[in-house]
Amino acid sequence: MLKIEGNCLVSADENIVNAVIPEYVTEIKPRAFRRYKKLVSVEILGPVEVLSEECFISCTNLKKIVLPSTLKKIEQDALSWCPSLKTVRLPEGLKKIEGYAFAQDYALSKINIPESVEVIETGAFQLCTSLKSITLPATMKTLGSLCFYQCTELKTITMPLVLQEMGENVFADCLSLTTIHNCKSLLLKCGESRYNNPDSKVPSEAADKIRKYKFFCEANKSLDL
Repeated sequence: MLKIEGNCLVSADENIVNAVIPEYVTEIKPRAFRRYKKLVSVEILGPVEVLSEECFISCTNLKKIVLPSTLKKIEQDALSWCPSLKTVRLPEGLKKIEGYAFAQDYALSKINIPESVEVIETGAFQLCTSLKSITLPATMKTLGSLCFYQCTELKTITMPLVLQEMGENVFADCLSLTTIHNCKSLLLKCGESRYNNPDSKVPSEAADKIRKYKFFCEANKSLDL
């Protein structure tokens, strides 16, 4: 049911339901399982380091995926438009989550972001409308634009202590967002470096500036900083 060339998984029978990728597979070709409507579960046993572009895009019945401990990068749209996927455990050692990797995974309510992750790109979790809280790694470097756009059930975010780069509208239209922990990153990006204690209450004038800044939208009026 799996087509494997050397150590590379190229494709699979489109009627596959439960895919177990063998231990000797080190690479999965881009779009290998694209639009496999009957696929329900995936377990990757081999030392795969990259979950390739659009690998599981539009697998609308995919409910479970077990990722290998060797994974370093999740490429663009690798698991986007998987609306039945509820939880994902990302392995420690993962460095990068590329654009739209989990976009429009409407059922995704829980995902861990390992401390090893340094970069999350544009729209990686946009329209994950069941996601309720997220904790970002303390030492993460880059958070892309629209990363959590329209995550309408997202209530709580724990930010990194310092970010090198942060895009626009990261939390736009997160209509339920009320609490941000460790907001030092936001203060620095707003030019408010004098409020540099992430454990202290943010003065009201700085909080207003954060609310009005490009990371959010007018709907985030109840934001507790």
